Amino acid sequence: MTKKPPIRSVVLTLAVLIVSTIAWIDFAPTSVGGDSAYVITHGISMEPRFHTGDLAIVHPAARYTVGEIVAYHSSLLHVTVLHRIVAIRDGRYTFKGDNNDFLDPVHPTRAQLLGKLWLHIKGGGRYLEALHNPLVAAVLAGIAGLILMGAVGVKSRGPRARRQRRVEAVRRQSTALARGKETHMSDSSNLRTLLAVAGAATILFLMATLVGFTQPTSHPASRSIPYTQHTDFSYAASVPAGPVYPSGRLTTGAPIFTDLVHRLAIGLHYRMAAPDSQGLRGTEQIALWLSAPSGWKRVISLTPVRMFRGDSFTAGVWLNLAQVTKLLAAVQQATGIPSDNDSVAVRASIRVGGRLGGRVLSARFTPQLAFSLNAAQLLPGSGGTGSSGPTGLHVTATGGIPIPATKANRIDVFGVALGIPMLRFLGPVGFIITLIITALLAALVVRGRSFGESEQIRAKYGHIIVPITAGADLGWPAIDVASIKALAQLAEASGQLILHNHGDDADTYLVNDEGSVYRYQVQLPKVVWGEWSEPATQLADAADLSRAAQTLGDVAAGAAADA
Repeated sequence: MTKKPPIRSVVLTLAVLIVSTIAWIDFAPTSVGGDSAYVITHGISMEPRFHTGDLAIVHPAARYTVGEIVAYHSSLLHVTVLHRIVAIRDGRYTFKGDNNDFLDPVHPTRAQLLGKLWLHIKGGGRYLEALHNPLVAAVLAGIAGLILMGAVGVKSRGPRARRQRRVEAVRRQSTALARGKETHMSDSSNLRTLLAVAGAATILFLMATLVGFTQPTSHPASRSIPYTQHTDFSYAASVPAGPVYPSGRLTTGAPIFTDLVHRLAIGLHYRMAAPDSQGLRGTEQIALWLSAPSGWKRVISLTPVRMFRGDSFTAGVWLNLAQVTKLLAAVQQATGIPSDNDSVAVRASIRVGGRLGGRVLSARFTPQLAFSLNAAQLLPGSGGTGSSGPTGLHVTATGGIPIPATKANRIDVFGVALGIPMLRFLGPVGFIITLIITALLAALVVRGRSFGESEQIRAKYGHIIVPITAGADLGWPAIDVASIKALAQLAEASGQLILHNHGDDADTYLVNDEGSVYRYQVQLPKVVWGEWSEPATQLADAADLSRAAQTLGDVAAGAAADA
């Protein structure tokens, strides 16, 4: 007759197959035929979302769009780069790090893209790199071996093996019975521990299911197409050659002495860096901003409003230092407030428009080159006019065009960011599997408790217990007693042995005292799993039966002599 596999084994096998299939689909690396690429992040280009040592798992996609975080192979750096797509043009992708103010110099094709972000594990890269350490790998291999050995050991301590050990324990009398009790108690403890773990896992998967189906898969998020504006200022003048200016030429960075420099040329170069820009045009105007410590201010236009096209232009003006010095001296005389530190600034007002990534662009930029003026010198970069424009020889401003976007909801579970769709899948599957395992373990624990009393009886009274294969009543009506202790007292008082019959439903203990049969039973729960469906018939040991017959004969002879 073909033996059916145990239900518990079938369920566990199916669970392992399901989990293994899911793990292969979602986590198998490309090196072994899977679709997952593992990227360990370095640097600060994607902060604050990514930091050095994080692990990103990317999957190939049928379509990549602007705004997605994608990994690609850089032909320039010969490394894998994980940045965000900011533009797509002519089959090539433009990338930029979230924390960078510049675009990636490489524009990869579709074939160079490895996949878009699927799972982000904070700090996971450090653990993955640790696996390459030979010592760590050896330790993990040793732990895996111990687990496998432990699994084999647990299997050997299954219900069938325990039943066999119980038979052997009876045959080996009290010492072996005590050892069997200890083994059973250990098995019961292991089952209770596994039951607690399985129950906790069931609750966690239930919570994951509730969270997954009560939270939306995405939420509105702010996203923008970034752009950067740059302005580089410069100044120069022709001056008398001498000890201060030997070449007769003053250039950017040199000190400006007002007694030697009367006209100063100010130049600026503007450019905009933006992805997928179209039809850029705008206006620019340069003005002189003057202010004194008394609170006096004046704005003088140096150029009219002028148009420009494209993403850059160059402009310049002449600054008459003699006139500026004369005007500030007149202000001091009129106000009566002397000053040796007036502020002078050349400020550009720039407006630019067009389209970026199909969106309308309208931006303003007001860079300025500030000076501090005293009686003898014009000091670049050490003063200000109180205006809101950025100051310096090299001025940069960043901005972005907001666009509607959605962001996937993610739940951080022990440092692993899981998306809502993933929770909706893993939650119910994990809940069903762990619930089945919990029910199986609970049934084993309940049955183990019933066998526990039988084990205790054998451990305490094994020296006067004889197993039999006859019926549970020995042919006489039985008188039930309340406890095994009372039955043992009857046996000792009458000089009888306790006869033990192990049935499918109960363990029956009997004492035959001059025709009266006294009985105590331990009821066993009915479980029809593979391991418990076989009959549990136990054969009496021949030596034990011989000793029992001898004892009964002695008792009978003694009774006859008394009569």
